[in-house]
Amino acid sequence: KLVIEEDKCLDLLKQAHNELRHKGIFTTWMHLLEHFWWPRLNDDIRWYTKTCHECQI
Repeated sequence: KLVIEEDKCLDLLKQAHNELRHKGIFTTWMHLLEHFWWPRLNDDIRWYTKTCHECQI
């Protein structure tokens, strides 16, 4: 797995969430965890998915 630098995490998370067509926390987590890791991965996915504007509509 690639360890991602902190300044790249949000961009990678946003890209994955969009490519997965705004699936939930678990699907996004499984997709990212297959290839990547960073210290706050779980927390970042939870936060991003819960605050995604398109997911709230």
